[in-house]
Amino acid sequence: MKTPPSTTPRQRFLQRLAQAQADGSWQRLVLSRPHVATGVVLRVLVRPLLIKGQAVLSFVDSQATCDITKNLPVPEALARLDELLGEGFRNAHLFTNTHELQLKLGKKGRADAGHLTERALDAPVVVGVGVGVVAGAVAGAGAAAAQTASSPSPAASTAT
Repeated sequence: MKTPPSTTPRQRFLQRLAQAQADGSWQRLVLSRPHVATGVVLRVLVRPLLIKGQAVLSFVDSQATCDITKNLPVPEALARLDELLGEGFRNAHLFTNTHELQLKLGKKGRADAGHLTERALDAPVVVGVGVGVVAGAVAGAGAAAAQTASSPSPAASTAT
């Protein structure tokens, strides 16, 4: 997708976020490297959720001693992200199903300065992760332990 050269990296990042929100292709957004003036919030993790049939964005503000979660309606959440980018945080990482976008702003957080990079992920991101079955056996960390517990040990089979 080509963008006019007059748009800033920050504007392009926010456009890609809005596009990913519209088509439901993003997994999470991480804001990091806070400005000193932001106070105690060290990092913000944002994820799209569906709560009681309503689309919301879940903000987890990570502080030194605790995490604070806020669920905001999408229009209000996008406005908050626009405010936090540049004013509060200098780095943003957007993870979609197929790409990772990284926005790096300068030390002063100017809206017209920064760098936006994008890279394709090698494999699509798996949304749900669980225990799988491989050739009739349960796959996972406990599979080896369960298999060794159910089979007799070599020492027991040699003793008669």
